[in-house]
Amino acid sequence: YIFQKSTEDYPAQELYHPAIRILEKYDASHPGTELLATLRQYFLCGQNASKAADAMHIHRTTFLYRMKKIQQLTPLRPDDPEDILHLMFSFALLSHQ
Repeated sequence: YIFQKSTEDYPAQELYHPAIRILEKYDASHPGTELLATLRQYFLCGQNASKAADAMHIHRTTFLYRMKKIQQLTPLRPDDPEDILHLMFSFALLSHQ
């Protein structure tokens, strides 16, 4: 219901956190980077880099490198509750399309 109501007046893409669009574009032009998937997994794992790296079957150092790259590319504030909520809502919208 929330997803339906929130997208009645605006396309879902308009509601995404700015980091989503930035990372989608970056991943499209840099195959294999998986920065958007990395960020999603980070939040799915409760912001635990070790668990997220394990879930992605990559080395923790690779995961941390990707997170650093995400912070360089985006205005994301990973400790800000509003950013976290906006990102989680954005990821939910992505999976409901």
